[in-house]
Amino acid sequence: MYLIIGLLCCLACAICIAACGGHEHTYSDEWSSDENEHWRAAVCEHVVEIADKGAHEFDGLSCAVCGYAIPGTQGLEYSLSSDGSGYSVIGIGNVKEAEIEIPYMYNGLPVTGIGSNAFYYCSFIESLSFPKALPT
Repeated sequence: MYLIIGLLCCLACAICIAACGGHEHTYSDEWSSDENEHWRAAVCEHVVEIADKGAHEFDGLSCAVCGYAIPGTQGLEYSLSSDGSGYSVIGIGNVKEAEIEIPYMYNGLPVTGIGSNAFYYCSFIESLSFPKALPT
């Protein structure tokens, strides 16, 4: 039984090598990404091949690996919930912009609220936009 499985694995590998002609794929130095993952796309004739695929590793609003950025105002102050399931905006931080956009995620977790005094004494704010996913 194990011999048959081993032979089938060898045959599958041989077919893959033959299909690629022993070709070694080359990949872009630039990252490709979507909302959830990043990867390096092939730049050879095998454009469907990818390498280094992985989930984003957020540091604030940006992935520390590929630089993918979540829409939102940089520099706001956040607090992690007691159960560790999400963040609340608790202050203006170092933001000076008049238009504030609350992100839907921070450090890879959802933004679930805004503190009651988060924007106290912030008369310079002209508009505040919220993600659709922010609970009311």
